[in-house]
Amino acid sequence: MKRLLDALSRAWKLVRILIMLKTVRDLMRDHFDDAR
Repeated sequence: MKRLLDALSRAWKLVRILIMLKTVRDLMRDHFDDAR
């Protein structure tokens, strides 16, 4: 059970990082589109 929880928390960290990267990329794209 503990191992499963560890795997879940690790996967959740990865998912959070991916979501953060996607959000940052979208923000950057919007910013650069406004600059032009």
